[in-house]
Amino acid sequence: SKIQKGWGMRNFKKLFFFGIASFLVFLAVVRQVDIADITGVLKSLDWRFSVAAFLLYFAANILRAFRFDLILGNRIGFWPFLKIVFFQNFYGAFLPFRLGELSYIHMVNKNNINIGHNIASLIGARVLDLLSIIIIFATALLFSYQGILGAGNLFLLAAGLMLAGIILGVIFIFYSRNIVNFLENLLRKTRFYDRGAVQYFFERLKEIADGFLNFKKEKSLLKIFTLSLAVWISIYLSGFMLIRGIGIELNLWQTFFVYGFPILIGLTPFFIFGGLGAYEGSVIFGLLFFGISRGTAAAVGLILHAQELLFIVVL
Repeated sequence: SKIQKGWGMRNFKKLFFFGIASFLVFLAVVRQVDIADITGVLKSLDWRFSVAAFLLYFAANILRAFRFDLILGNRIGFWPFLKIVFFQNFYGAFLPFRLGELSYIHMVNKNNINIGHNIASLIGARVLDLLSIIIIFATALLFSYQGILGAGNLFLLAAGLMLAGIILGVIFIFYSRNIVNFLENLLRKTRFYDRGAVQYFFERLKEIADGFLNFKKEKSLLKIFTLSLAVWISIYLSGFMLIRGIGIELNLWQTFFVYGFPILIGLTPFFIFGGLGAYEGSVIFGLLFFGISRGTAAAVGLILHAQELLFIVVL
């Protein structure tokens, strides 16, 4: 009970701290916006692009459902997984510190998938998501770097993230069982291993490691990665439609570059309360590279964010 209370208090402090930080960033963004900026952006808003963006976002979630069902060996089915994905997106957007991911584990577990395979499917998908996001972002940077100040540093960042994704993918998918076996054999030599809780923990780790077998089946990894790439191409295209619909005249690769920042910030555990502040700040950061005024960029960030949250809530 004391441990639970201590854990809860620590997380409450983190939530309070990052919540205040996000709110202050959001206030700073709002202070950059004049009513004229908001009015100007809204007047230029073309709802046809918003509808196209929503359809692309919907398509991305259809692909996500197919991918998760493939990872778990088609044991749940496409339609149940589509509902799981919609709820996961909702909780992921509004719960702090990536806690929305727990909703996926909970809902998949209700379909009689053991916890190890369940967690493995989520970890593996997230690693491939990271790779897909960075590949698209790096490609966008490559085709638009001439107008971007400090492009060399951004290339290094993208290369570092891509390398991290590849290393994580290789470790989790191909060597996780070997690592678990090594650690277990190491602990067997001590009395610490005789404790029931430790043995239970290693049994769960083995289940998770075995869950990655679905990725290693013949051609499965290629199919899953292709679906992951298609998911994120659809989401980047959705962002392109939203930004173009607001009247920002950037080409495809420049828009992908700008939209990559809110996507990347959304992967961090500091994305809380729907990304309040963090999302808008990242959009401003990307648009400033292309000479968009701070006030217009702030207005664009607010309207983009509102539309994306609406997509999530509707689905």
